[in-house]
Amino acid sequence: PGLGTTLKYFVKRDNKISQITFLVKNETGYKNLLHLSSLSHLNNLKDVGIYLKQIKNYSDGLFCFVGGEYNPLLLLKKDNKDKELKKTIQIFKELFNKNFLFEIQRIDDQEINNFENEFINLSKEYDIPLIGSNNIKYANKEDFSAHDALLCIGQKTYVNDTNRNKLSDQHYLKTSDEMINLFNDLPEALENNFNLPLRCSFRPITSKPILPNISEKNIQTNELLKKETYDGLKEKFYSQFAVSCILIYSIRFLDFTVIAYILTNVTNNAASIGALVFIKFIPMIFSGVLSGWLVDKFSRLIVIKLVILTYSIYLLLWAIYISFYSPNIELIFIFTFFSGILMSVDISSRISYLSSLVKRRIIKSGIAANVIYINLAWFIGPNIGMFILEISGFTLLYISLSIINIFGLIILIKIPKLKIMSNKIKTYSGFKAGFSFAKTKPIILVTLIIISLGNFFAFTFESMSPYFAKFIYDASPLEFSFMVSCQGLGALIGSIFLLPMIVRISRPALVFLISTIFLCLGSIVFTYIPSFIFACIILIALGTGTTFFMNMHSRILITQTPNPLRGRVNGLQQLGISLFPIGSLITGFIGDSLGVSQSMRIMSILGILCLIITFIIYKDLRNTME
Repeated sequence: PGLGTTLKYFVKRDNKISQITFLVKNETGYKNLLHLSSLSHLNNLKDVGIYLKQIKNYSDGLFCFVGGEYNPLLLLKKDNKDKELKKTIQIFKELFNKNFLFEIQRIDDQEINNFENEFINLSKEYDIPLIGSNNIKYANKEDFSAHDALLCIGQKTYVNDTNRNKLSDQHYLKTSDEMINLFNDLPEALENNFNLPLRCSFRPITSKPILPNISEKNIQTNELLKKETYDGLKEKFYSQFAVSCILIYSIRFLDFTVIAYILTNVTNNAASIGALVFIKFIPMIFSGVLSGWLVDKFSRLIVIKLVILTYSIYLLLWAIYISFYSPNIELIFIFTFFSGILMSVDISSRISYLSSLVKRRIIKSGIAANVIYINLAWFIGPNIGMFILEISGFTLLYISLSIINIFGLIILIKIPKLKIMSNKIKTYSGFKAGFSFAKTKPIILVTLIIISLGNFFAFTFESMSPYFAKFIYDASPLEFSFMVSCQGLGALIGSIFLLPMIVRISRPALVFLISTIFLCLGSIVFTYIPSFIFACIILIALGTGTTFFMNMHSRILITQTPNPLRGRVNGLQQLGISLFPIGSLITGFIGDSLGVSQSMRIMSILGILCLIITFIIYKDLRNTME
């Protein structure tokens, strides 16, 4: 049997659809036909079809026929494009030589009949062979009525509708005698019909399955298969990881709020509050970079699990100590420093793992969702913690937290490790690779600079809110926890309701800079608020600004950094975050001399000036990015 197919052919000028038929002549033609058939499905169009430029590369070994109701020459004639019609004939004749044929159909179609004489004359003018063919729609002539009814169903109309598209009753499978009688005035066409199959010398032979080559440059097949398998499992395990994040984040914020409240009962100076924040975040200066390197070198999931286990031990030690001794400043600072190290390692490993768990096309949504988890925990953790603290006391609270924290580990038992492929690890190996990458990538460098400036100058409202709650507004324990969590509430509201806008932002670096300036201005406004309620409202508004701050810099660092380097770049991010405690400590010391409000204003104004200078120097901030 002959092998062939009919493909839609796009006339380039106006994308009108016509059809051309190909018949396989030899093995080369078979391969070319497969290429053309595949290409017809790969064009960025709603319709399946091919262009002339695609046919030019795959014309060898094929017969090409034009004719019938979708004859491209007929369509050009109807549009009175005679020059283009003749040019098309010349092009196809040059491509296919004697393998280009005109197809005469006699199926009682008025347009085809009207064009037939001119079509035959064109074949003589350009020395193009004729063949006689039949456009078959059904097997027997008696099937016409059934086929006509099917056409009505497809057009959602009725048989007696005179305005519908209708075929003649000549589209059945005709016998050889019927075809000879139909074309007895064109003996050349009948002869070509007989000889054409004899010129076809190919039939596909049975062969073993030809598996696709799935290897990539520098990636072995087994490793690539493993990677693709893990990619398919990622979405399945994302919800488990998200639940673990919310649980762990909540316990972290709860712990810090309770410790901050205990500290305000031990001392009443602003410098001590600033020192607590300093102790909590200062480990990021050294542990951030180190932990970033560790999570790029070893399994990020194993690091996460070890941190969870160690944090449970930390919580249990706190409970045991408070059962026998009264808290003092020195011990509070020691425990807070240790929890800060754990937080630093957890941030590097968790964010890096998350970036591997979600696909690149939804990574912006994954980052935004993680910010929602953080902010949800930021609001829920402190309020639940202070409520339980009043009911049960510190010891029972921390024993319970130690047990609950273990559930965060249990949730992660069956999710995949998602190891980085060995060849990628070698490409980006070395402790200093993160520094080198940041220096050569301006957008990464300026993002890290703004993170540093923002954490040093812009978050004085966050570090000093416990001081304002306790000593300016004389807040009760529940009011204290509410004020501390207001920033988290605002960030949570912003993360949820502004999510559609956040994921569509095309200039994240510019929005990041603007949000940092907004936080500096908000800190200044916060210092002038005399009322507890209005102060909470300002903190909620600043929390909304924090949503943009967190989302934008996380998106930039993750999307613009190769996966094997994300841990180390995240470590540099933590290096910038570590300036938050230094800024808090300086704010506290200046506050002891000039007043907390005045020190916050000074820090914020300096921050705005530094950010404006950064904007002037780094033009990359204005660029769009995916």
